[in-house]
Amino acid sequence: SFMESPAERYADHPLLTPRGALMVANSGEAERLDAFMEEMQRPDVLSRVDAARCKEICPALRQDQLSGGVHEPLAMDIDVHGMLQGFVRVFRGLGGRVVGDAEVTAIERGGDGFRIETSAGVFRAEIVINAAGAWASAVGAMAGATPIELTPCRRSAAVVPAPP
Repeated sequence: SFMESPAERYADHPLLTPRGALMVANSGEAERLDAFMEEMQRPDVLSRVDAARCKEICPALRQDQLSGGVHEPLAMDIDVHGMLQGFVRVFRGLGGRVVGDAEVTAIERGGDGFRIETSAGVFRAEIVINAAGAWASAVGAMAGATPIELTPCRRSAAVVPAPP
């Protein structure tokens, strides 16, 4: 509900936009769709569709090259930029400070919190939020956290009008 109707201090608009999603499989790969449906176990939001229905949903597809798809009509886009800017605005309003482009070089935990050495100076905090993405395991290890295996993946999406 927060994403659909955020408090005004976070955003002046819904952070979700209806989009729908269709995952397709090439001819001969129907078993991959079945495996996906089995793994997800969400028949309440996902439905297995044939190649003809895939073509109806996305006319740009070549029906003759599809085994079918999995349709999630309730999938939505998140306004990630708007959401993050809202969090930053509220954080700053509460007295927080955001420091960018500051490589963390050491973290020491003491009785009064953390001492964080960075390329932008030394900071102290009672709470540290590790938002280092693909480097989170290395940053966490500096603070004494048990390392976790993370595999960095580059993902991107482009939302463009479908061809006629």
